Amino acid sequence: KVNDIVYVATGVAPYTGTIELGPGQMLIGQGAVADTFAELVNAPVLERGTYLSPAINGIRPTITTTNGPGIKLSTGNLIAGLTIGGTRGAAIDGVGSSNDEGPTIRDVAISGTSTNLGPALYVRGYGNASMSFVSIERKTTQPSGAQGVIHVADIRGGTLVVDGSLTLTSSAARGLMLERFGSAELRGAVTINTESYEGMYINTTPLALSGAFAHAVTTTSATGVYVRKQSELIVMGGSLRVSVSNSNALDVADSLLELPGTGNTLDATNGTGLWLYNVTIGLGGAAFDRINSTYATNGIYVDGLTSNDGLTSNGPLTVGPTGDGHAFGDGGTIAGMSGPAVLLRYASDVT
Repeated sequence: KVNDIVYVATGVAPYTGTIELGPGQMLIGQGAVADTFAELVNAPVLERGTYLSPAINGIRPTITTTNGPGIKLSTGNLIAGLTIGGTRGAAIDGVGSSNDEGPTIRDVAISGTSTNLGPALYVRGYGNASMSFVSIERKTTQPSGAQGVIHVADIRGGTLVVDGSLTLTSSAARGLMLERFGSAELRGAVTINTESYEGMYINTTPLALSGAFAHAVTTTSATGVYVRKQSELIVMGGSLRVSVSNSNALDVADSLLELPGTGNTLDATNGTGLWLYNVTIGLGGAAFDRINSTYATNGIYVDGLTSNDGLTSNGPLTVGPTGDGHAFGDGGTIAGMSGPAVLLRYASDVT
């Protein structure tokens, strides 16, 4: 029924089969974290007596499928306290309209690195969504309609948070794909490995990597990190290391970029290491210890560094390690270019 609560206890083996939710339904696993079950599901306060409630704050039960998604969303769903393991469709799949209330997800982990698995998230179209995950580790070979291992789109009021590690692998889809989405924050270590698809594809979405980790993106025949249309890419506390073949490592246009820490590196074989067009550098700056690039038009291409409000100055763009004791070439090697190795146009505060 509408607004029903479905409880999943922890068993000795995974539950197998798609769980399809109806409007307003809540799917609560034994691993949900809250002071009380009543608080978790926003049950009304009793004037007398107490609720007889199922157990929470335990081990998360696991859901798997041999065909189809793990959880099929409706509108206004709450999902908490579960691990979604190997699924042939998306671990969580849902589509709504801009007038629909999207999902609230908390205390949930997504896993699955075996063969023939679908994406981790394929959620789009809702008016809002609040999705928070313990961790996500997913290898996708069957995208099931999604264009990324994580593909969330057209949810202007959406938030996505991954507290732990995010590991995405695919030979058939992008890694992380965020389109026209409210905001996303990755708090743990990020590792993305794709083949003929972008590692990160960010369109009209602010994305922050806030964990103090070395985040790694590797692709073989596509752009490593692709950022477009008033997006933001901010790396706070950690570093970003992008390694690609046959494409650009970091490719940003009409967006904000801020990487103020050390350890950021870009390595592009047969591609441009850093490609920026009409980009605002955040006040913390963008610093790269090393940029390697071979056999492209330019190794570094910068055309237009702008301020995001027309008044505030950009932060600096810096290439090369800081401090003493570094040898020639430690800041990278650019070789085999058909055009200028470094092209700077309408760019200031570049070192």
